[in-house]
Amino acid sequence: MLDPRGVDWFLALLLTIGGLADAVAQPHLEWGALAVVSLIVLTSSVAWRRRDPVLATLVAITGLLAFHLSSGYDGDGSVEVAVIALNFYMLGRRSRGRENRVAFALVFAYWLAADVVLAYSQAGGSVGDVLGPAALFGGLPFAVGRTLTARSSLARELAANAARLQDEQEVRAQRAVGEERSRMARELHDVIAHSVSVMVIQTSGARSVARGDLQAAVTALQVVESSGREALVELRRIVGVLRRGSDELAGSAAPGLSQLGALVDRARASGLPVKLRVAGRRPLSPGLDALARAPSE
Repeated sequence: MLDPRGVDWFLALLLTIGGLADAVAQPHLEWGALAVVSLIVLTSSVAWRRRDPVLATLVAITGLLAFHLSSGYDGDGSVEVAVIALNFYMLGRRSRGRENRVAFALVFAYWLAADVVLAYSQAGGSVGDVLGPAALFGGLPFAVGRTLTARSSLARELAANAARLQDEQEVRAQRAVGEERSRMARELHDVIAHSVSVMVIQTSGARSVARGDLQAAVTALQVVESSGREALVELRRIVGVLRRGSDELAGSAAPGLSQLGALVDRARASGLPVKLRVAGRRPLSPGLDALARAPSE
């Protein structure tokens, strides 16, 4: 990748050679030391315009004034105005915020004053000769540079916002997965604890009545078998979701209120006196159903 400052130095060298060649070709040029030095100062300002664009532009304008006034140059000035335009472009590229407004205003005032001097130093100068170059070689390059800077800043800001939103989404997704894993762990604990409690109670009861009431012992063992099967089903469901990956955790729901009857039946079969009363037949919304089935923290 090319170094921008190296490119500026090479460009300044080309402009210096071109400016000197164009000046030498003028038959009526007063070729003095001041003219040579001012032309070199003018073109070399491009080499360090990135380091200090305000100072480089002021130096370029001063060099342009000194060259024209000391040499009587009457050529087309294409190299000279190209140098001025390049400096004003960089000035626009570095115009960020409001801290440099005073400096920019001073540069433009100096440029306008230089245009006045250059226009009226020759016969036939007019207001158009002042405002035209001031806008074309100063204002337009500055506006282009400032527009590109604003667009680049906006693009960087949008990219930063997109990256920040993506990071926040990933954090929220990881948090949701963690919360869902915790909920499933609590649910797994509740399923195992309840089923094992029922199995222990029924097994103990079956052992106590096995000699005196065989049918009661068989019924108790059936409850133990049913509880074990239900616990295995719940275990397979939860472990299956965990094996399929964390992306499906958010979609796995805990048992809803529709399974409340089966839970009551298992509790009754274990010998606990449980009563269930349902008021109303309208189904609950998903939000209320999730709230009703959520385990206590």
